[in-house]
Amino acid sequence: MSDIEKIKIDDHLTLMIEDLDIIVHMKIKGILETDNSHGFQRVAVNLVDQGKRFMLLGLEELSYTSSTGVGAFLTILRACKTHKGNAVIYDMQPRVKESFDLLGFSRFFESFHNYDLALAHLRQSEHEDIPLFPLAFACPKESHPLRINKPGYYTCPHCDVKFQVTEKGEVLALALK
Repeated sequence: MSDIEKIKIDDHLTLMIEDLDIIVHMKIKGILETDNSHGFQRVAVNLVDQGKRFMLLGLEELSYTSSTGVGAFLTILRACKTHKGNAVIYDMQPRVKESFDLLGFSRFFESFHNYDLALAHLRQSEHEDIPLFPLAFACPKESHPLRINKPGYYTCPHCDVKFQVTEKGEVLALALK
């Protein structure tokens, strides 16, 4: 990877990616919506799978995110935590924060006012063994934000879907109706 790599997901979303060893700095520019959220998620999770288990996500130039986009952020956070890493957000715009807040997902993310604070936080945790649990994730049926403290069998309190959470943090739906 070069110093800064530009990845155009589509006409509405561009990622600027900087490799900082096991930390990836990703600036997200444009509009994150249903049509491009999977591409964004795929790029980020692939980086995590390659050993970049800490994500520094700059949202200063992200003007809007749909609920599907917010779900992509949660998937990225879960991928990082599965690899004993973390994902933090900085410079979140009010309209984007509103989407996170309305869906109840703000509580799952550490958010900072600027790049320096976010990077300092990640560098402090870089060599710590970050536990996977408590685990934050979306309900497999209706994407309600959920948080659990240990692996096991659970029922979503919002829609009654039953699911299992494995030791590795995988969420497996048992019976979707």
